[in-house]
Amino acid sequence: MSDALFQNLSSTFESLYYSKHEFESFAPGRANIIGEHTDYNDGFVFPFAIGQGIWFLASKNQSAHISVYSYNESNQAQFSLAGETASFAGWPRFISQVLKHLNPTITQGINIVFGGDVPIGGGVSSSSALTCGMIDIIGQTNELQLLPEKMVELAVRAEHGTGVIGGIMDQFTIINGVNNHAMLLDCRDQSTQLIKLPESNCHFYLVNTGVKHNLVETDYNLRRQQCNQALEICQNGGYAFKSLRDISLDELDNLQLILPEPLYRRVRHVVSENERVMRTVACLHNHDLKSLGILLHGSHDSLRVDYEVSCDELDWQVDYAKSADFNYGSRMMGGGFGGCTIHLTKSTWSEAYCLQWQKDYMETFGIDCQIIEIRPSDGILKRKRISSK
Repeated sequence: MSDALFQNLSSTFESLYYSKHEFESFAPGRANIIGEHTDYNDGFVFPFAIGQGIWFLASKNQSAHISVYSYNESNQAQFSLAGETASFAGWPRFISQVLKHLNPTITQGINIVFGGDVPIGGGVSSSSALTCGMIDIIGQTNELQLLPEKMVELAVRAEHGTGVIGGIMDQFTIINGVNNHAMLLDCRDQSTQLIKLPESNCHFYLVNTGVKHNLVETDYNLRRQQCNQALEICQNGGYAFKSLRDISLDELDNLQLILPEPLYRRVRHVVSENERVMRTVACLHNHDLKSLGILLHGSHDSLRVDYEVSCDELDWQVDYAKSADFNYGSRMMGGGFGGCTIHLTKSTWSEAYCLQWQKDYMETFGIDCQIIEIRPSDGILKRKRISSK
């Protein structure tokens, strides 16, 4: 994130509240190399925090309210420490859920300005960055001394309260990310293995389709319901699976006999995606980025055909990247139905290549697409923050 943007946020804070901020927090977005729709099935994921994200600047006030201003949206919301009875939409809805789950531990009125450069609705967890960053800044101002696992728990519960019944990957990564590393995360027990990414011939890009998704309004929750339904059928059929994560590739043929469509394909994606995550880690250990690229393509095909969460714009971008020999592999990233594609490349993309991509995409869909180079970054807990005065 640019210094200019931070200075704009700081100036906005002073203009609104007639004082300098006392506390700050940066919540990064999240990229996921591979492991999609596996987290809420107790599976494996392989994400990292990115350099783009959201800054939160805050100071204490003497009122019984928390006043929050969105720099990007140029609007403000106010929340009572006594608890909210009003119904909120947009970004205030996430903050109201944070306050709901932190009450009654919040006793201090706060002035807050937040803003950033993470794409909204782009599949890089902008909503989770908002939720996690708000928990952190409120925790600082109220001296709550929140442990990392408690922050993750609170963030997940808050987002569930908005209607998106996701897993823990986004929140865990945003809070615990480590610079230059991806995390192999076991979503069942939250154990992690840090994997350092190569420093040469290994670059990541996000390309935003410009198709924004609201996961509450898509079939995201339906996919989770279908996974739960499939698990119940398996358990009633005599299988001792605790979650879809416990199913092996060898057992899929037998399950096809008891699982109707499309439930069987949903299960096949989750099982095969967990396998691809583990093979991805092996590829990195062996410095085999070419094979890793093949796994990314396999992940996209599975998300497109078996899980049915892709769209024409995402498919076009994955196919477009295949035509350049300096790209190892690509796939859709995030909940789906729009958002970003992630691309693993052996070299940086030239300005000419990016401009041609954007031109061809505009001619095909009539939409501007944003291209962003990303690198693994520190999460909230690893970043230096100024202390309370």
